[in-house]
Amino acid sequence: GLFISSSDIVSINASSSAVNGKLSFWSIVERDGLKKAKLKANSKIRILPMPNSTIFAIAAKEQNVKIITKNENFTKIILQNETIGWVENESIK
Repeated sequence: GLFISSSDIVSINASSSAVNGKLSFWSIVERDGLKKAKLKANSKIRILPMPNSTIFAIAAKEQNVKIITKNENFTKIILQNETIGWVENESIK
């Protein structure tokens, strides 16, 4: 459910996918007990926690995510496709 160009997938996965083999990053995170949340539909997903940061995806529909960390304006999340990005705090339910 995300609109991501193939060039963005390559660059994002290269920096955020640190796990090799059969066990996915998502299932490891699942065991780490990160907080579950819902990302609102049409949320803009950014590379960095800044308003002018590159938007590499837009959530096509509401979806489950995991929260890694949060600052004053942005929340760092993991999407179900194992991509990591930042969204505005208001984008999290």
